[in-house]
Amino acid sequence: MPFARIRLLLVGLLPACANPCGGAAPPEFARLQQDLSGPKTVTMTVSWPDPELPVTHDLQVKLRPEEARVSGRPGAISTDGSMVVLEAEMKVPLVDLADEGAELFDELRSGLAHAHWAPIEAPRVGALRPAADAAWAELTLPFDWMDGETVLLAVDRETGALRYVVIETETPPLQVSARPPRGGARTVTLSDGGQLGLAVHDYTTR
Repeated sequence: MPFARIRLLLVGLLPACANPCGGAAPPEFARLQQDLSGPKTVTMTVSWPDPELPVTHDLQVKLRPEEARVSGRPGAISTDGSMVVLEAEMKVPLVDLADEGAELFDELRSGLAHAHWAPIEAPRVGALRPAADAAWAELTLPFDWMDGETVLLAVDRETGALRYVVIETETPPLQVSARPPRGGARTVTLSDGGQLGLAVHDYTTR
């Protein structure tokens, strides 16, 4: 599962659809679609659960017309629609993810217009139902590399602000991998199970 898949987180991608196009977004998601496709900068804080420790890490997510970027204590990953760059102690272009990064960035900037949407009840994430009072939808993204993965989004029913993101896989564990220009492939386990739940805070546009 390429790293570009997780960029959804959230970070709330194209010409040919591997899955059925259509299935318009429920009306509660109109603001999210407008924010993603509009000229303003979308910012949010995402709480990322540590796969090994009982703690979460706050990641700052920013989507602008020219760039999408996620940053936190370990570093940052960004795409301008042409390449994916990992910035830690140094900048490393993840060349193997260029196509996926471009597709994901374009789909986000379209307001997830090519995804297949379906309204759902609040799902269980582990033993809990987070954001149970929010409006939920299941998205199937139109990419071959997303086969087997589903994205669930929750927005505030009154304001339309993004509140929660769940990524599910049919083939656990949930992992991401990339091969930088130098060195071998790097694989990180994000969840030993088949779900990754991401709470969203401080969702704003400016």
